Amino acid sequence: MKSKKVEFKGFQKWFVRRETCCLKYKIDGKAKCTTCNLIEPGEQIGMVQTALKHIVQQN
Repeated sequence: MKSKKVEFKGFQKWFVRRETCCLKYKIDGKAKCTTCNLIEPGEQIGMVQTALKHIVQQN
């Protein structure tokens, strides 16, 4: 696994990018994990950054 960091307004969030997919998304109604290696790196960073922005703006 590789760890990465996103930042927003002085806050930061670390996350991992898996080396392999757990295939959970193949189950009906499930989505790919945010740590999935099948998600493009730029899209994955955007997802984590959006989550961080949401958390920061709630407080």
